[in-house]
Amino acid sequence: MKSTSQTAIILTLIMLLLVMAAAFVFVFQGRNQLVNQRNDLSTRTAELEEKSSQTQADLAVTLATRTALEAAVATAEADNVLLEGQLVESQQELDGLTAQLDEVSQTISALEAEKEQVLSQPPQIAVLAPANGSVFIVDTPV
Repeated sequence: MKSTSQTAIILTLIMLLLVMAAAFVFVFQGRNQLVNQRNDLSTRTAELEEKSSQTQADLAVTLATRTALEAAVATAEADNVLLEGQLVESQQELDGLTAQLDEVSQTISALEAEKEQVLSQPPQIAVLAPANGSVFIVDTPV
C-alpha cells in the first residue's frame, strides 16, 4: 500500500501543478486582454482629447464669429437709427420746400393773372416832357 499512497500523493501533486499551470495560463491570458483593453482605452482617450481640443478650437472660432456678428448687428442698428433720423430731417426739409414751392407757385399764378389783366387793358400814353405846346427841332433828344 505504500506505493499506492506514494502514487496518490505524486498524482495529487501533479494535478496541483497542472491546476497551477492552468491558473497561470488563465491569469496570463487575462493579463494580455487587460493590456490590450488598456492600450485601446489609451488610444481612444488620446483620440477623444484630440477631438475635444479640436471642438474647443471650433467653439472658440464660433464664439469669435458670434462676437463679430453681434458687433456688426449693433453697428447696423446704430446706422439704422441714424438713417431714420436723417430720413425724418429730409422729410421735414421736403415738407418745407414743398410749402415754399406752393407759395412761389401761388405768387407766379398771381403775377400771371396780373400780367394778363395789364395786357388786356389798352395802352395809355401820357406825355410828360416836353410841355404841351412846346417846339423842338427834329433829331434832338427830348
